[in-house]
Amino acid sequence: MTKLPMLLDWKALKNLLGHPYSRQHTYRLMDQDDLPFPRPVKLGRASEPGELDRSRAVWRSTEVLNWYKAKGLPLDLRGCASRRKTCGRSFFHAARSKRHRTETPQ
Repeated sequence: MTKLPMLLDWKALKNLLGHPYSRQHTYRLMDQDDLPFPRPVKLGRASEPGELDRSRAVWRSTEVLNWYKAKGLPLDLRGCASRRKTCGRSFFHAARSKRHRTETPQ
């Protein structure tokens, strides 16, 4: 079994958990009423009013795992090396890869 770090950045969400959603959709999920995706914790100094916030966004792994369980999403902690290759470690990756393999260019 893979040990997860306490905090997950975006790359860890995608590579370790096989997170099926884009950044934009993930942030939309945070605004849902019924079961929102956990809000990130910002690392770094707070920005001044009017400045861009350049703090790094990370998520607590326990909150993300609890959200996955509550949503009933498949979870495989072995990770996935690449989103483009078939890794067989996530339902979403396998479904996407199968769809692309069955389409033949004409």
